[in-house]
Amino acid sequence: MNDKQRLLVMIGSGSLIVFIITIFGLGFTPVHKWLDTTEIDWEYEKSNVDWDSKEEWYEWAEELKKEKGIQRTKIGLPLLFSKPTKQGERTNWLGIIAVFNITLCIVGFSLFKNT
Repeated sequence: MNDKQRLLVMIGSGSLIVFIITIFGLGFTPVHKWLDTTEIDWEYEKSNVDWDSKEEWYEWAEELKKEKGIQRTKIGLPLLFSKPTKQGERTNWLGIIAVFNITLCIVGFSLFKNT
């Protein structure tokens, strides 16, 4: 193994560690679970109940979500690079750069094999 290959191994292994940190440390996992409430008829459910305060309404709404909501799960490798949240979608830019570095290091390692 020559000096260029050693350097590429160091950079590639560092990028792999950064990618693993972004998966476990930043929460970009390949599994996303959420409670789907799109099929609840809120107008009908509201007509059956009367509340005295806003807090009671929030408690009722959370119970209804748990009771009639559907637990959904999405699994896939693209979730390692994007994370759906309530505010929108977060992108794992650090993970994308790390995978790009890993790919370049693998290619460079094979290119500098004979030097």
